[in-house]
This record gives sequence, C-alpha cells and structure tokens, in this order.
Amino acid sequence: RLRWPRRRPGRGGLRRLLAVLLVLALLAVAAWAAVRFGPRAVDAVRDRTTTPEAVLPSAVVASSEARGHPARSLVDGLNNRYWAPAADRPATGQYVELTFDPPIRLMDLIVHTGASPQQDVFVRQARPAELTLTLWTGDGPSSTRQLRLSDRPGPQTFHHVVGGVTRLRLTIDASYGAQRGREVALAEVEVFRRP
Repeated sequence: RLRWPRRRPGRGGLRRLLAVLLVLALLAVAAWAAVRFGPRAVDAVRDRTTTPEAVLPSAVVASSEARGHPARSLVDGLNNRYWAPAADRPATGQYVELTFDPPIRLMDLIVHTGASPQQDVFVRQARPAELTLTLWTGDGPSSTRQLRLSDRPGPQTFHHVVGGVTRLRLTIDASYGAQRGREVALAEVEVFRRP
C-alpha cells in the first residue's frame, strides 16, 4: 500500500509567509516609485500629447531701450517692429525680460530676429547671433541655455520644457552685422506653454 510522504510541520506556512512578504515588498516598491516618479511620468505624457498654446507675459522690461524700439514691441504680434538696446552702450549683455503671472510650463520659444521679415530691411540693422535664455521658477534657482540663431528672417523655434516659469530673460551675447550706427534688432518672441 502507498504512503504519502509526511510533510514537515511549518514548512508550507513558511512558504506562504515568504510569498506574502514578497508581495508586500513589491507593493511597497511600486507605491514608492509612483510617488517618486509618477508626477514626472504624467508630465512627460502630457507634454507629448497636448498642443502648446501661445501665452502673453504679464510684464516686459529691458535693461535699456533704443528710442522708438521699446521692449513691449517683442510681444505685439508684429515682426516689422522690434526691441533694440539703447545705442549709447554695447548691445552685448543687454537683455529683455518677460514675467508670467501665473507661472507657466514652458514648452517652446519662437524667436524672430532683425528689423523686418523682408530681406532688404532685415540686413539694415544688426541681429542677435547668440542669446542666453535664463529662466526663473517659483521653487528654485534659475537655469540657463544658449540659443544660437541663424542670420535669416523668419521664425526660429527652440523646444525647452520647464515647469513653473515665472520669468524669462533673453540676454544678447553676440550679434550679426554689428557696426556703428546700427541697432541690434529683436523683432518678436513667441512663448508657448502647456495648457
């Protein structure tokens, strides 16, 4: 007659206990990952699936302005008017700053350089060749990025995603066609946020 082998007492209970502990550990790791990486993952998905929308700043100021070319010209929707730094000082180091209230999640920045989109007018004034983009957020220090611009009329797009942006500054680092009697013209800056 057949005899089943005897189980040692407690061995099945130990396996069940280990299985339960393993499941609890996996749930704890999953919960930690959701708290730690969940918001970033949700933001990454939303960034890729939503269409950015244009946003106007609540204020625009500049380190200096040439007569007839105020900082506000940067966001007036017209690319035949422009901001230029004051002519009595070097353009390098001059900046224009946009403030956003409430803060935005920056997605794209479109820059139009020069005095006009028409080539013959475009070349009459100097144009920024390099800009430093500086961003401030409400919960942290500023971040910077170099923007290298082509010497051509028309829009130039820069994709740069940063959340909670309260201020955006564009500082002139270098220029095309700079010479005495010419202003460094920055026609338009379009800012796009995630809705």
